Amino acid sequence: MAAVLFANERKEALVKTYITATDRFDRASQIAAEVKTGYFRAAVGGLVGVVAFSGLMRYVAPTMIGHPMDVPAMVAHIIGAPLMLGMLIHMFLGVLVFPFVYILVRRFLPGPAVIKGMIFAFGLFIVAESVVMPMAGNGFWSADIGGMKAVMAAFIGHMAYGLLLVEFERNGFPARSLRK
Repeated sequence: MAAVLFANERKEALVKTYITATDRFDRASQIAAEVKTGYFRAAVGGLVGVVAFSGLMRYVAPTMIGHPMDVPAMVAHIIGAPLMLGMLIHMFLGVLVFPFVYILVRRFLPGPAVIKGMIFAFGLFIVAESVVMPMAGNGFWSADIGGMKAVMAAFIGHMAYGLLLVEFERNGFPARSLRK
């Protein structure tokens, strides 16, 4: 009798393991589908966001700190490369890498999509100010290029990037969402 009970318990455990493995596979398939469908829209949002970010740093930052914040030049300076390579790396990160990372982490971020985009952009902002700016020779938290004014300009630029990234990823082209 004990052998039969043990065999039944073993069968139930195997069935539970199979169901759990199947559920995990289904969830992984759902995540892969989400990444595949949302990535193109997020990449378009990243492109629009990088253009907006660059425009803000080039044309709005001078009114705040007295000079433009040329991000491609900073990237080129970090790696000791020509300005064009700095621009390509800046675009590569903003259009391809960061949208992909956002697609992967968005389900772990709290709140509605707009809040998720702002949290993601805030993370990028923290890394930029804490790691990238010192590497570019601009001091920790932009201390050597304008201090708090430069930090606020970078913050505004990163928030614009995050909001545009999420808007395009969530709704496709905004004109489509305005027609609803």
